[in-house]
Amino acid sequence: EKSILWVYTQPEPVDIAASEPGITGSTYSVMRTALAQLYREKPERRRSHIRITYAAQCVPEVEDEKPSAATLQHCQPLLESVVRQTGPSLIVAFGSHALKQLGIKEKWSDMRGRILEPDITGLKAPLLVTFSERAVTAAAGLFETFLQDLRNGYHRVEMGRSEATTLEELTANYVLPVTMDEALAVMDTILATPLDRYISVDVESTSLRAEKAGTRIIAFPFSWDVGVATTIIFDHPHAPPEYLARLPELRAKIAELLASKRPKGFHNYKFDRKWVVLHDQFELNNVVWCTLGGEHLLDEDKKGNYGLKALTTVFLPKYCGYEDKLFDILESTDEDLIATVDAKIDTLSAEYEDYAEALESFKTEYLGYVEAKAAWDVANAQYMAEVAEYEEKTTAYKTALAAWEALPKRPKKPVKPPAPRKSTGTDAEFAAYTGELKAHDTAMAAWEAWETPPRPVKDFVRPPRPPRLDKLPKEPKDPRTKKERDYSTDGGFEKIPIPMLQLYGGVDADVTRRITSIQLQRLKAEGSTCAKLMGPHVLAASRVLGDMEFHGVSIDQDYIPVLEKGLTDVVERAHGELERMAPGVNHNSGPALAKLLYEDGWQPLDGGLRVAAVKCLALTKKGARSTAAAALAPYLRYDEQYVPGQEKPKKIPVRESLFLDRLFLYKKSLKARDTFLRNLRILSKRDGAVHCQFHIPGTGTGRLSSSDMNLQNIPKMLAGYNIKKLFITDNQQKLVFVNADYKGAEVRVFTAYARDPALIKALNDGLDMHSF
Repeated sequence: EKSILWVYTQPEPVDIAASEPGITGSTYSVMRTALAQLYREKPERRRSHIRITYAAQCVPEVEDEKPSAATLQHCQPLLESVVRQTGPSLIVAFGSHALKQLGIKEKWSDMRGRILEPDITGLKAPLLVTFSERAVTAAAGLFETFLQDLRNGYHRVEMGRSEATTLEELTANYVLPVTMDEALAVMDTILATPLDRYISVDVESTSLRAEKAGTRIIAFPFSWDVGVATTIIFDHPHAPPEYLARLPELRAKIAELLASKRPKGFHNYKFDRKWVVLHDQFELNNVVWCTLGGEHLLDEDKKGNYGLKALTTVFLPKYCGYEDKLFDILESTDEDLIATVDAKIDTLSAEYEDYAEALESFKTEYLGYVEAKAAWDVANAQYMAEVAEYEEKTTAYKTALAAWEALPKRPKKPVKPPAPRKSTGTDAEFAAYTGELKAHDTAMAAWEAWETPPRPVKDFVRPPRPPRLDKLPKEPKDPRTKKERDYSTDGGFEKIPIPMLQLYGGVDADVTRRITSIQLQRLKAEGSTCAKLMGPHVLAASRVLGDMEFHGVSIDQDYIPVLEKGLTDVVERAHGELERMAPGVNHNSGPALAKLLYEDGWQPLDGGLRVAAVKCLALTKKGARSTAAAALAPYLRYDEQYVPGQEKPKKIPVRESLFLDRLFLYKKSLKARDTFLRNLRILSKRDGAVHCQFHIPGTGTGRLSSSDMNLQNIPKMLAGYNIKKLFITDNQQKLVFVNADYKGAEVRVFTAYARDPALIKALNDGLDMHSF
C-alpha cells in the first residue's frame, strides 16, 4: 500500500473526541466528497491509505484563530516525527501554515497547485501544495480546483516519478522572429491559416494602465495551433532603429489579423481590448472566448484563483512555474537604486516637489558616496596587495633566517692571495695565482653566505577611510500612500531582455489556447449551457467595462477641497461633542469605546443625568465586545421634527442616542475624508478622471464590483454635503447607476456611458437605470 499524508492547519474543536484526526465536522464532509469523486474516476486509488495530521497540534481557544508562531515552533518536531514514521509516497500541504511547517520558505500563493520534488524540499516524498482545509470548506467555488490539485497529486504517485518537462521542450515549435523580415514572415504564416482557425492573442505593454500617457504596446504574442506560438515585437523602446522604422508594415499585418473573421480568444479580454482597440485603435473582430471569464462561468467564488498562472498550475502542470524566471528578472532590474530613484522622480506630480528635491539631494549624496567608496576601495585594494606582498617577503625572510641559523659557526674571513709581480713573476706563478684566486672567491662566497638575511621593509601605510563612508545616505521617506505608489508604478516588462520576453509571451499565448480547449471540454462534461453566456454576457460586459475603465469618470477637482473642508468641519464638530460627552476617551479605539458604552456610560450635552451603559449585543470573531454600527443600531432612536417648507421631517436623536449618533457621524465623515476623498484625489489627479477596475464576475453573489476606487455604496449625502456631486456628467458622458437582479443579488456599478444594448440584454430583463 502507498500512503498519502495530509497536513491540515490545526484541529477543530469537534476533533477532540474523535478517534482519528479529521474524521468529523464539515471539513470531513468536503474531503469525503472529493475522495469519492477521485475513487470513482480510478477505483485503484482506494489502495492508497490517507493519514491526516496537523501543522499545529492544538485546538485554538477561539474559533478560527490562527496558530501562533510559538505554537507552530513547538509543534514542528511532532510533524517531522509523523513524516518520518509514515514514510508517505506523497505529502499534501493544506495552506500556508502546513507549507511553512514542512520547511518551505516560499510564498504559499506562488507554490499553490505545484508538486515540489524531494530534491527541492529535502523531504523524502513529493509535496503537493493546495488550499487550507478551512478555505476549501468555506468557499464552494474552490472545490473543483482543489479536486484537480488532488488529481495531479495522485497522478504523481501513480507515475512513481516526476514528469518535469524542460521549457526548451515545451517551446520547441515556437517561432521567435528577430528581424522585421522574420516578423512579417511569421505574420504571413498566421494569415495563411484557414479563416476558422482559432487564434489566441495576448498583449505585452509598458504599463497596466492603458489610459496613461506615454504607455505603449511592446509585443503581441499569438498561438495558432497546439504548441505553436510566437511573440511579435511591436513598439518596443529597445528594439533596433531599423526594426522600428518599418513598424507601419508590421502594424498593417497585425491589423489584418485582428480585423479578420478568424475566431480569437484572450485570457483577460477586458484588459487586452483596452490596449488593442482603445489605446492603439486597432479594429478587433470575432472575439469568441475569454479564459478568465470562462473560468468564472465554470466555477464562481474561487477567491481570486482565476489568473493565467493559477489556471496553468492546475490544468497544465507541465508548464507550472514558467513565469518565475520572468519575475526574477523584473525584481533584479529594480536593484539599481539610482534607476529606481529616477523612476520615482519621473512619476511625481507637482504637489510632491519637496519630495522630488529630497530625492535629487539623496541621489547626489548617494552618487558622491558611491564615488568616494569606489576610490577608497581601489586604494584599499592596493594596500591589501602590498600587505600580501610584504607578508610573502616576511615568510621568505623567516625561512632564510632559519636556514642561516642552522649553519655551523662562521669561519674567519678568507684572505686574498698576493699577486706575483708583473716584472718578475713567471708564467707558473701567475697560473698558480689564478688557481688561488678562484679558491679565494669560492671561500669568500661561502663566507658571505653567513650574513643574516635582509629583513623586509614595510614602506606603506593603510589609506585613511573617508569620513563620508561612515554612514550610508538614507533615502527620504516616500510621503505617498501605498495606493498612490502602486498607481504610479508601471509593469516594467520593457526591462526584460527581448528574447526572454518573446519566449514567455509565447507561452502565455500557448497556454491560453490550451486552456480554452480544456474549459470547453469541462463545460461539455458537465452538460453546462454556460458557454452560451460568453458572447452576450461576459464579452459584451467586458467591452463596456473596458471602455469605462479606459475613459474613466470625470471628477470635479474644484469640489474636492470644498468637500474636504466641509467634512473636516463635521469631523471636528462631532469630535468636540464626543469629547464633552466622554472626556479623554479614544473614540478610535474599540476597547476604549466598549468600556465606555458597556460599563461607564456617558454625560449628555444638556448636563443632565449621566446616560447609563447599554448591554452588549454582539461579539467580534475574537470574542471582544463589538462597537460596530450594526451592534449598536438597536440603541439609536430618533424623534421627528417637521420644518416649515420641507416635505420630510428632520430626524433628531433622542437624549440617550446623541453620543452614538455623533460617534457614527464622526466615523463616517472621517472615513469619507481620509479614505474615500483622499484616494479619489490621488487617482484622478493625473487626467482629472478616476479609472476604476470593474469586475463583472468574481464574487460569490454575482455582485458587480470595482476597485481603485470602490464606487459601490457611496452615500449621496453626508452631514449635508453631496458626495456624488464630485462626479461630473455632461451630454457626451453620463453617469449611470445600474441595478439588476443577477444571480439573486443586486448588481451595482457606476458607468461613464449611456446604456449599452448588449450589456443590458446580457444582464437581465427589467433593468432599473438611474442617471445622475
